[in-house]
Amino acid sequence: MAGSSGKGGNFVELMLRLAREGKPIRVVDDQRLTPTYTVDVARQIAALVETGRYGLYHATSQGDCTWYEFAAEIFNQTGPKPDLGKARTGDFGEKATRPAYSVLENHALQSAGLDQMHPWQQALAAYLQERQTLRKES
Repeated sequence: MAGSSGKGGNFVELMLRLAREGKPIRVVDDQRLTPTYTVDVARQIAALVETGRYGLYHATSQGDCTWYEFAAEIFNQTGPKPDLGKARTGDFGEKATRPAYSVLENHALQSAGLDQMHPWQQALAAYLQERQTLRKES
């Protein structure tokens, strides 16, 4: 969930900023994904490297949601109650075509008994906790 700094942050930070601004928020509800915390990915890769197993592995959080459901969970875990509404792909005139279903399965990790990835809701909670800790230290 670290996001791209070139894009101005990540989806969680964008949603929290929009909520602070008090504007209505519209989020697509027809694209499914698996939000994944980069710290969990790093831990998973480190555990995999220790095994000496080679190959192609997907490492994503467990479960899936739409972008709208992800936004709703962000606000559920953080408290703001913005005017959150559903949108459809194409409502915003994006230049890039986005897949309706971009969920990956951790099949290779599971088959090897190495899948340590958390459900995406727990990963979001961990991200938010780290975010809060870092802000207190600043």
